[in-house]
Formats: sequence, structure tokens, C-alpha cells
Amino acid sequence: MASLQKKGGLWYAVFSIINDDPDRKGRYKTAWKNTNTDNKALAKQRLSQMEVELQRGQLALTNQKILFGDYVENHYLTWAKSNKSHNAYMSNVYSCKQLIKFFNNQYLTSINAYMIEQYKIKRKTEVKERTANIEIGCIKQMFRLAEEWGFIMKNPAKLIKKYKESKGNPRFLAKDEIITLLEHSSEWMKMFIYFGLGAGLRYSEILSIRFDCIDLERNVIKIQNDPENGFMVKNRREREIPISGFLYKAIVWFMQNYVDYSNNEIKERTPEQKVFFFCHTDGSKVRDTKQAFARTAKRAGLKGVTPHTLRHTFASHLVMNGVDIKTVGDYLGHSSIKVTEIYIHLLNEHKQESIKRLGYESVFSDFTNEPKIIHLACINS
Repeated sequence: MASLQKKGGLWYAVFSIINDDPDRKGRYKTAWKNTNTDNKALAKQRLSQMEVELQRGQLALTNQKILFGDYVENHYLTWAKSNKSHNAYMSNVYSCKQLIKFFNNQYLTSINAYMIEQYKIKRKTEVKERTANIEIGCIKQMFRLAEEWGFIMKNPAKLIKKYKESKGNPRFLAKDEIITLLEHSSEWMKMFIYFGLGAGLRYSEILSIRFDCIDLERNVIKIQNDPENGFMVKNRREREIPISGFLYKAIVWFMQNYVDYSNNEIKERTPEQKVFFFCHTDGSKVRDTKQAFARTAKRAGLKGVTPHTLRHTFASHLVMNGVDIKTVGDYLGHSSIKVTEIYIHLLNEHKQESIKRLGYESVFSDFTNEPKIIHLACINS
């Protein structure tokens, strides 16, 4: 049997189970399981369900001693690899390396909120706030899962807050910079740039575009998960993006012609080269072009420009041409409108410029030429 106890505003199911911790005295121990509700009636329902799951062996209630590093390697990263995109998984791998250095000799159940805060403080002295926040997000997720999976009874990272990041305005290309970049690009690189500027695709999305992602009849690019080839859309948010005029012509040309990645030679595509847009001569997917892009930007004399700058440029020019933030976020595949709000300053600037086109200057010329004082008595009369 189990009981309910309220703690921190939420109801917990409290179980008495066999003690599996050799360092703890007594035959039994208490295990707490969060019902995730402050409603007692709902908590009772969840408690009954937990008791059924416990009898069936479906509910894990254990405080077995497992080292943090073992949990990360054998459980968390295994989950991340099968549930996240390759890039998101590799980001977790990097974060976990840093976390293991700090927590490796600790048992998972011995890590508390204070220790996590100490990690935050340490990392802030070593890396930028953005990097520290990525690692904090990682540890919050791994402890949430550890609680769900029954490795711990309470998530010590639940109330840990990320740092406030100082966000500058995103770098985007002006029209003259776009022309300069294209003038210094190979034919292959031009196609890469077209997809970034014309559809706002992420770096990994551009390199993962397949022929069957292009629907010329409906005039859309479909950004889809492709687990068979190791590509998953960030946040799993599949989407469709309308194809602009210049990009449509470029896509049609590129579907017919193959540009050799190594020497820029143009040939008609072979059947094996009609799976991925960006592929090697044998049809295999090109997986990295960051260095080639960096060399192109350097030849063009453009500083602070990366493949992601193309995505910022796409979004920035849409906003400056009056497209609403919600639509821009949908095109970009953002999980929240808050992510897209980095472009709001451009929208405000655009509004400031557009209001000048109201055209009333001649109508109110008497007031614009020379300040006038209007007496309230005149207005009231």
C-alpha cells in the first residue's frame, strides 16, 4: 500500500519498498513518486494507477547506487541517440563530457541542487553563457528522465534556472553583400547559398535535401525526418516552405545538372546522383561544407558570416518586407514564437520607415513648417 503526502505544492505517492541500498539500514525504505498534480482527487487516481503498475512490474521504484557517468553512458546517451537528430545528439555528447568531468565519481542519487549550481558557477568562468545554458539544459533533461525511469525519486535539477543570455542582433547579409558572396562562389556553393537564402534552411537541412523533398507541382520544399540516412529535423518539426521564384529556377537546373564538389565541373546527373541534391560522384550524401563556405566568405571579404547567416538573412529580409513574425517562425521551424522574436527589432525599424509614407506632409504643411501653439480654448469652442 502507498499513501499521499503533499510537498512543495504537489502530491507525492509514498511507497514502502524492500531496501536495495546496501549502505542503508533496515529491511524497508520509503520511496517517493511525484504525481505531478496539486489536485488531490487526481493524485488519488494516479496513485491507484501507480499501485497497479507496481504490481505488474511496470513501475520502477529504486534508489540503486549508480554512478553518474554510468547513467549517462548506458542510459541517457543511448536514449538521446535514438530520439534526437544527429546534431542534437552530438551536442549532448559534448555537454555530457563536461558534466562527467565534474560529477563522474558521484552517485546519481547523491547529486543535489547545490552541486548543480556549483557546476553552473564553474562553467560560467570557463565558457560563454550560451554554452553553459546548453549544458544546463542537458542536465535538466537527464535528471527529468532519471526520475521518470525510476533511477531517482526526486529531480534535483527541476528548479535550476539558466543564465540570462546577452543577445545581440543576428548578423544578416545586405543585398550588396549577397551579390558579393555569390560573385565569389563556385557553382556548387551558389546552390547551397540559394537554399539558405531562398528557404531559410538549417545547415543540416540543406545537406539532407533529397529529390523527393521537392514538390514542384505544389511549389513547396518538404523538410522531413529521414532516420534511414541519419537525419532528424530539429524538434521533430517537419514543415513545408513555399519555393520562391529564383529558387524554383535554380532547383530545376540543379535537378538536371550535377556539379562536382571537388572541381566545380558540371555534368548531367546520373541515376545515383538523383537521391541527394548535394552528393559526391557516387551519389553519397555530402556531410560537411563549413570549411568551403568559410573560404568563400573570406574571398568575398565578409566577416562574421557562417552558413547560419544565410538563415538569418532569409528571416531578416522577410520581416523587413512586412511578413509577420508568426509566419517567419513557421518557415524557420521554430518551436516557439519567442525564438523568432530576435527579428522583432527589424520589424520595428520597418514600421518606423513605413509610417513616413503616410503622405500627410502637404496637408499639414502649416504645422510642419513652423511650430504652432494651439490654445485649449480654441479646441473647446
